[in-house]
Amino acid sequence: CLGHKKVYGLNCYECTPSDGDLCADNNANKTAVEVMDCNQSIFTQGNTRNEDFICISMKEQNHTHTRYARRCGLKSEENICNAKELDQGYNLTKCRTCRTDLCNASENIHTNLFLTVYVIVNLLLSSIKIN
Repeated sequence: CLGHKKVYGLNCYECTPSDGDLCADNNANKTAVEVMDCNQSIFTQGNTRNEDFICISMKEQNHTHTRYARRCGLKSEENICNAKELDQGYNLTKCRTCRTDLCNASENIHTNLFLTVYVIVNLLLSSIKIN
């Protein structure tokens, strides 16, 4: 197929509601969240149509519980965020699909990465000014 770019080796954060609060946006232990090559993910096995991969992050709530999931997916799942309810009794309150490495991080992971880069750049700039 001319002009078709196949995405190989997309990496996504992967955790499920069975991992407890590991996937939560306020989880302080970000290194415990598994990084998965989507070629190896259980969620993309049986990719017989050789679809491109995406990353998915979801938050579902019911009257008493909030649960999170982050995982690899197939391009055909891009409309998953249009669902109001994935599992009976749980409302989908936050959902996002994306196509770049680790783009399904929690907001805290993105914030921590930005802060880390900001500090490193400022340290480098201050060391240049001193010399």
